[in-house]
Amino acid sequence: EVSKPELVQHESREQSLDEDLEREDLERTLSRLGPPDSDVVRLKHFDELTFEGIAQVLGITTKMAKTRYYRGIAWLQRELSAQLRESRA
Repeated sequence: EVSKPELVQHESREQSLDEDLEREDLERTLSRLGPPDSDVVRLKHFDELTFEGIAQVLGITTKMAKTRYYRGIAWLQRELSAQLRESRA
């Protein structure tokens, strides 16, 4: 029988692996999106910057950072949905 700490540790490793695989899939998809939208999405999600911070790093306005972010997220949603449909077919 597996002890509870071993089970929790195993589940934690599986979750970590799943998260790594999801990030790899997301990175691959983001690379197809390309800059500048992918840069903004990466800074927002992976570096956890605010729109103001993103604007400062990239030398753009906060409004432009938001526009690129939402455009990038919309593209990602369409792309990932298509990939999911293909994998289920």
